[in-house]
Amino acid sequence: MGATPKTEAVTKANCSSGVARRFWCRPASAERYYHQVITNKASHRKNKIWPRILGIDEHRFTRRKGFLTTFCDLGKHKVLDIAEGRSELELQTFLNSMKGRKKVEVVCIDLNSAYRKMV
Repeated sequence: MGATPKTEAVTKANCSSGVARRFWCRPASAERYYHQVITNKASHRKNKIWPRILGIDEHRFTRRKGFLTTFCDLGKHKVLDIAEGRSELELQTFLNSMKGRKKVEVVCIDLNSAYRKMV
C-alpha cells in the first residue's frame, strides 16, 4: 500500500470515526483499513535485510520515554528502523528479527558498552 491520503489519515492518530467521516465510510471499515496498514508495515519490517555498512546510535528524546536506538544504512544514507531501548537485552528481539546479519561488513557505533558487546 502506498502513502495515500487515507493511509496518512489512518496513521496520524486520527480516530476511526473521524477517518470514516472524512472518507465517507463506516468506522468499522476505517478500523479494518487501519489494521491492514499496520499489518503491512509490520510485514515490511520483518523482510528488511541488513545493509553492508550499518550505523547504530542512541537518542534520548524525553526522560519518560528513555532511549531509542537508530539503525541506519550508511551506504544509502537511510534510516532502517528505530527500536526502543539501548541495552543488549532490550535490542536482542529487534536484532534477531532482521534477516541477513552476515551481510554486514562494517558497523559504525559510539563507545556504548552494550553496542560493543552486540558487535
